[in-house]
Amino acid sequence: MKASKLIIGLVMGSGLLATLPVFAADGLKPFLAAPAQTGAVKDVSEQMKGKLKEAGFVVVGDFAAPGKSRVLAVTSDALKKSAAKGDRSAYGITMRVSMAEKDGKVSVSCTNPDYFSAAYHMGNNAEVKKGLETAVGCNEPFGAGEMSAADIAGYHYAIGMEYLDDVYTLGEFASFDEAKKSVEAGLESNKSGVKKVYRVEIPGKNQVVYGVLLNTKASNKDADDGFIMGVLDHGDKNRLGYLPYEILVNNNKVEALHMRYRAAVYFPQLPMLGDGPSFFKLQASPDAIGEVLTGVVTPKPAQ
Repeated sequence: MKASKLIIGLVMGSGLLATLPVFAADGLKPFLAAPAQTGAVKDVSEQMKGKLKEAGFVVVGDFAAPGKSRVLAVTSDALKKSAAKGDRSAYGITMRVSMAEKDGKVSVSCTNPDYFSAAYHMGNNAEVKKGLETAVGCNEPFGAGEMSAADIAGYHYAIGMEYLDDVYTLGEFASFDEAKKSVEAGLESNKSGVKKVYRVEIPGKNQVVYGVLLNTKASNKDADDGFIMGVLDHGDKNRLGYLPYEILVNNNKVEALHMRYRAAVYFPQLPMLGDGPSFFKLQASPDAIGEVLTGVVTPKPAQ
């Protein structure tokens, strides 16, 4: 991005000075598109599940997303091994295959294993990427100006914005088991509109990742998946693989990626301001998501 396009002095929630990042000349993008399919999204989803299973993937989450759409969260032995590498590599324990129906066509997209391997400091995900290409045809990178693996590994959207390690701290407990019990109890109650769609343990580590949907339109619109994707997901190729959000139990602590990092790493070219989609339209969402996710782990006392 040329210097003339840098935006200086913008605010996103934190009130800190911000400038847009400069991208590398070549590299990676967050999403991979597959050829569009014909028919209903439900039928395409069932076909995809069969192909993913044949390619060695396990579908751990299968859920409806905003609009006529479906998202499959998948993992594999190779992905689990890669997700065990670093302190926060667990956030990449699943890749997502998303399908959106419009005008008789179903767009199919995948999250890019190479991109998120760099973002979350994972191991080599080449086998995972090849598997997604074989199973569902995801091989066309899209969703950002290309960035190098090094740029993605140390990514933040702008000066003063969060990095990978600047997480929401949702709770701390006496043990790993107590932390898991608290998250499970909070998700089971579903009082805050947060619904569990998958739970995956990280092999050889005291870590477990929960994928969660945020259906908070009635209680906290700014945290709601439908509201957020209405801002983020535009174009002929769907980006619904942003869903679901993750909660990570890491030993005796519970955390989640800060939205100002997570949304930006998925959508690094979304402008700060503008009449169209922009981060400014989500300025209240980072605090709202932190509040909702904290409420799952440490519910507010009864009044």
